[in-house]
Amino acid sequence: MIDKERIGSFQIFNDLNPEELESILQFSLQLTYEAGEIILEEAGCKSESDLFLVLKGMVKVELGTMRLAVAQKSSKRLAVLKDGAVFGEIGLLRGTASSARVVAYSDVTVLRIDQWKLHSHLEANHHLGYIIMRNLAVILSERLVDVNFMWRDEI
Repeated sequence: MIDKERIGSFQIFNDLNPEELESILQFSLQLTYEAGEIILEEAGCKSESDLFLVLKGMVKVELGTMRLAVAQKSSKRLAVLKDGAVFGEIGLLRGTASSARVVAYSDVTVLRIDQWKLHSHLEANHHLGYIIMRNLAVILSERLVDVNFMWRDEI
């Protein structure tokens, strides 16, 4: 059962009223993954453009790397996301495949919000669209600052 009051407190839904939140939950699906299970594959082809919200647990976001000298694939962890965090936002905004791999870091419950239904809903309700896009912009800008600090510390 989805705890609407708790979900309403997550950053992506800041400033939505209960009716607006409910309208988005109508085309959302609660899913559970076991630790280690892949949720999104980098440049994969299933549900890449849907938006995901971590309800309970943690996921890790990774980028694939290729070491040419030894022809070995590996990955670099970009972030660990916890309750209330969103992922899949880049694919949602760009309408493209996922730009990173997302793996359940622990047993995790997520809310998957259908890309096409969300786009149609936001186009029909400009105020709601503005709020969601503003919240996504804040989330993305905070992540960019975090990455800037991470890279600065590696220099």
